Amino acid sequence: MITTKGEIGELFEAVSDRLDGVIPVYMIGGGALIAKGIKDHTKDVDLVVTDDDTYNTLTKAILETGFEAKIPETIYGRLNLSNIFIKDSQRIDLFSGRVCGKLMLSDSMIRRAEPLGRFGKIDLYICSLEDILLFKCITDRLGDYNDCVKICISGIRWDEFLEEAVSQSRGEKEIWITYVSERLTDIASEGFHIPILDSIQRMEEEYLERWSGSLLRRQASKASGKKARIIRSSCKGCHECVELCPSEAIFFEDGGACIDPDRCTGCGSCVTICRFDAIILRT
Repeated sequence: MITTKGEIGELFEAVSDRLDGVIPVYMIGGGALIAKGIKDHTKDVDLVVTDDDTYNTLTKAILETGFEAKIPETIYGRLNLSNIFIKDSQRIDLFSGRVCGKLMLSDSMIRRAEPLGRFGKIDLYICSLEDILLFKCITDRLGDYNDCVKICISGIRWDEFLEEAVSQSRGEKEIWITYVSERLTDIASEGFHIPILDSIQRMEEEYLERWSGSLLRRQASKASGKKARIIRSSCKGCHECVELCPSEAIFFEDGGACIDPDRCTGCGSCVTICRFDAIILRT
């Protein structure tokens, strides 16, 4: 359990001792809320790095510090965690480039991030409250909803939140906008004023219209007798296809998605939703 900025600094100083050069790291979860004085404790520290090379470097340092890598449990399916690292009561959730396989650490997010300080060879930044809220709107861990409420109470620049959501929302595969709409609608139902709620709900409606428009194409594919196939080398284990398969033909095994050909109807829903192009239809 982490309760102070000092404990955050101690954690990164320890990890930094295993690094050869300086790397930038962005904090987006409970640790960031502690640093901003919005939360008084957290059991995990959520980190994002900009690329796979930095991710691999940081992973090696974390493991050498005594943390153990754990395979994310099913309850973290929506998170699409790159890895979970645990040591005693401390936990690090680490993402590379894109959080939950959905929202990317964009250039605008990086510009808005505030430096917390240099801890050894780690330049630690805290993402803005607007961006932390956006990330937390698409996660479903215990406590994320309450964190969202706390952020709303503290006050944020809703125009920046909406601008970032719009900039990252494109195409038929952006299902995360439905998560954001659901989370903000729930918060508004408790009496909180969300000035951009109508705009977010319109974005959700537009996404659903695109999705329903692709339904006809999927139905045509279904009639062709084709079956879905997983390209395992491209699968990132995000679980979205597992959650959305209407025939429950997709299951998760050995870190990736698998398809039961006897249950697959060839509807193509999984092909449409997969942002990694890891699923194809084949006779």
